[in-house]
Amino acid sequence: MFAAALKSYGETMSITPSVIIVNVGNHSDAVERSLKGTDVEVDTFTFKGDYYSLPNLIPLLCSGTRMELLMDIMSYELPHREERKLVTV
Repeated sequence: MFAAALKSYGETMSITPSVIIVNVGNHSDAVERSLKGTDVEVDTFTFKGDYYSLPNLIPLLCSGTRMELLMDIMSYELPHREERKLVTV
């Protein structure tokens, strides 16, 4: 049902959503399997830490899309080397 609802949402909003699934404890892969046949980008992480470190996943969940990450990387200015003059003897 999630895959169908996500497809409907994407068509209504004219977007292509991506999904991050965080498996915690005992989990089922039913949602992930239902999304495999769709055009939805799915990232799955299995959390094996303690529950006190679980809030550290929030920055991962709030991050942008892969395209936004790529654009951030591409906009980063590369370092430049100083030109050296060749001295001939």
